[in-house]
Amino acid sequence: AKHQGEHHTLALLILLHRLRTLDVDAIDPYADLQRFDPEAFFVEHSRALLFEDVAAWEFDALASDMQILAGAQTPDDLMALTSPRQHDLFPRRRQALNRVLERVLRAVWQIPSLGLPVVFEQDGVAMLRTGYYVAPIDLLVTERDSVSVWLRKSHAEGGNPCSFEDYRDYHLTVGGFVDVRPHAMVCSARNDEHDLTGLVARFTSEAELREHLFGLEPYSFFATTGLLAVWFRLRALYGLLRESMIELGSLHEFRWHMPRDAGGHVLVVPGVVESLRMVSEGLEKTTGTERLSGVWGYERRPAPDRRGTIPGLPAAE
Repeated sequence: AKHQGEHHTLALLILLHRLRTLDVDAIDPYADLQRFDPEAFFVEHSRALLFEDVAAWEFDALASDMQILAGAQTPDDLMALTSPRQHDLFPRRRQALNRVLERVLRAVWQIPSLGLPVVFEQDGVAMLRTGYYVAPIDLLVTERDSVSVWLRKSHAEGGNPCSFEDYRDYHLTVGGFVDVRPHAMVCSARNDEHDLTGLVARFTSEAELREHLFGLEPYSFFATTGLLAVWFRLRALYGLLRESMIELGSLHEFRWHMPRDAGGHVLVVPGVVESLRMVSEGLEKTTGTERLSGVWGYERRPAPDRRGTIPGLPAAE
């Protein structure tokens, strides 16, 4: 479920980017609605997500738009994510655009229908969008509070001495929930059979998240969730990709993994990004010498400052 959850998180980012870049003016003002193909139009008249786009994202705006996308109930809710236009003069263009947004809304709803709940915020309150089945905890939903009841009952009956919040966030982080709230959670526990106290951490800033990740034991297992964590991870991966230059012979194997467009821009391909995430989080055998499969951790740790220990070189002030 975690593997699929990460794929769908990336899919939401791609959907959001395509909505933001959708060329609504390309819709014929007098569109023939019987022949109009909303799926084809959406793909052909919006841009694929590039790592260069991710690097340029401003987090607060991204977080705000993602909550709109994840919490949308009608196509009109998604209108704010497209270029602002006046459609009064051409009602058929507006109707065609509505059909495009309907398909986008179905794509968002498809995620919980496949068993992966989406966690988002609405007016500062955490919300859960789910279908009848919740794959991360193997639960059939029969009531509106089924997930909450299961988590509290499982925590009480399991006897784990950790707080309920740590137990809940362990499942959100490791289990496969699609959490797009504007925060990050890091969990270094593989299962809930041991005390989870101190193994789940929560962050709202990039600096705090980086500091915590640098404090983890190298090559150990960890998992992250939340929009801040995904944004941080993708930007860190892009930093590694930018350093991977064939002409310099430095980590050039990354180039074989990441497809590029005709202009040399690096495409965000969910399957490739996900495979490198698994390596980064200690889910594959690592010896510290791998290059083709990526490196452990989202970022390489800074080199230790040896000034003062090298003869003739003064210590840093």
